[in-house]
Amino acid sequence: MRPDHRTLAALLALAAAAGPALGVDRQAALSAYERGDYRAASSAFRQMARRGDAVALNNLGVMYLRGLGVDRDYEKAMELFRNADGHGLTGAQHNIGMMYLRGYGVENDPVEAARWFQAGADRGDREAEFQLALLYHGGRGVAADPQLAAKLFERAAQTGLTAAQYNLGVLYLHGDGVDADPARAAEWLRKAAQAGHPEAQLQLGYLLFKGAGDVRPDYVEAQRWLEVAAVKGDAEAQLNMGMIALRGLTGPADANAAFQWFRRAAEQGHVGAQHNLGILYFQGVGVAADFVQAYAWFDVAAMGGYEPARRNLQLLDAQLKPEAIEQARLLSMQMIKDYGTYGARTAE
Repeated sequence: MRPDHRTLAALLALAAAAGPALGVDRQAALSAYERGDYRAASSAFRQMARRGDAVALNNLGVMYLRGLGVDRDYEKAMELFRNADGHGLTGAQHNIGMMYLRGYGVENDPVEAARWFQAGADRGDREAEFQLALLYHGGRGVAADPQLAAKLFERAAQTGLTAAQYNLGVLYLHGDGVDADPARAAEWLRKAAQAGHPEAQLQLGYLLFKGAGDVRPDYVEAQRWLEVAAVKGDAEAQLNMGMIALRGLTGPADANAAFQWFRRAAEQGHVGAQHNLGILYFQGVGVAADFVQAYAWFDVAAMGGYEPARRNLQLLDAQLKPEAIEQARLLSMQMIKDYGTYGARTAE
């Protein structure tokens, strides 16, 4: 599972729903923040905070935490978050918990963070509930409890929290704290993907590409989600887009498009894509046949630990002249310098 750790929530969205401004136009303060006029925003929030406005106390704390319109001051931020909590603001507990979890101005203390997240969750704060779920899942500050983590993720997911929907989908995909259920995984991943969660888009694309359990392969929908991730630069998605194009899974096979997708992933260091490029150059599919290029890409993938590339190198060693092999190895060394490898998951 890839936990989706959230950054400290600004909670600025609460300001509009927290009642009228106390002597200062709250909307003006929010507008100043949104347009990047942080000095004006901090000044306005400060005036409201002096009058005991809990939302302003919290928002000013966020600005001190991030150094927006004021000098960064973690101790001041913590003081303001505690004051907001004292004035009854749901959400301040989450921010205090994050301060302890990240060690901002205080000793890193997952146990204390968990206590604050629990307090926030008890008051119905979905962000605090989500962070508490992450702690139970990883056993940080609390005893690991995958079943409780799954329940907390689901409660937060039911409120529409995208990150919780994604994590719950991954739990159902792998049977982590819940019975494995690819159909439910697809349901939650799709909710998060439709809300724009990049990892959910990617994972849903994989699931629909391969199929699992009651989820049948759906290459058309898989391509739609994978393309979103691929365009954003995800190498694994680019590799799978190449496979869809090469095999003609959603229309006529397009070897040239496959070559372009493989190339983009290979240049990010994806060993599977590097190997696939080698095959295309060897076979002259989607690109002119070039054994030197094929050898070079196999060599790069092999140095990244991809075993099929090593076997293909052995075949080419028997076919190429020594001078061609030397040329290919010089090329592969330059490729390693330019692209490297990162050992991403691979697809055959």
